Amino acid sequence: MHINDNIKFIYNEQVSVGTEDCQNILIKGDNKAVLPELVSVYGGKVKCVYIDPPYNNGDSYHYYKDNTSTSSWLRDMTTVLVWLKQLLMKDGSVWISIDDREMAYLKVEADKIFGRENFAGTIIWQQRKTRENRAVFSCNHEYILVYTRNLKAFKKSRNLLPVGEGFISSKYKNPDNDPRGP
Repeated sequence: MHINDNIKFIYNEQVSVGTEDCQNILIKGDNKAVLPELVSVYGGKVKCVYIDPPYNNGDSYHYYKDNTSTSSWLRDMTTVLVWLKQLLMKDGSVWISIDDREMAYLKVEADKIFGRENFAGTIIWQQRKTRENRAVFSCNHEYILVYTRNLKAFKKSRNLLPVGEGFISSKYKNPDNDPRGP
C-alpha cells in the first residue's frame, strides 16, 4: 500500500485482532489528513463506514474543544463526507452519529453530498434511561443518519435476517387462501 511518508501505519498487537495482513483497519488520528491517502488505496472498496464526529456541542474534551461555528463545523464535515463517499463500494453505506444541535444542518449537507435519493434513514437511539431536568426539554436520545452510495444497490445487498417458514406460519394466517400468501 502506498501511503504518504508523513502518515505511518503501525500494527499494534495489543489492540489488534488478527494478524498484520488482516483486511480490516482501525485508524487513530486526524481523518482529514489520512482520508485522501486511504481513497488512493481503498477508493470504491469499503462496504461500511461508521463515524462519531465531534457534535459541536460546546464541550471541552481532552484532545479538542468541541465548540466552533456551525459554518466551520459543516465545512469540516463536508470535507470528511466527500472523502468517505469516495471510499464506498456501490452498495456501501455511511452511518453518522449526531445529536440535536447540528443534526438538521448535517442532514441537509449530507443530502447534497450523497443525494437525497441515497438517504437510507434515521435511527434514533436512547442514550439515557432517566429524565434530564436541567434542560427545557429532556433530550435522552441521539441520531444515526444512514447514507448509501447507491440506495438500490444497498437494498439488494444489505444483510437481511432470514425468515423461516415456521416464523411466518406462527405470525401470519391466510384464512381466505389469498394467492399472495399470508
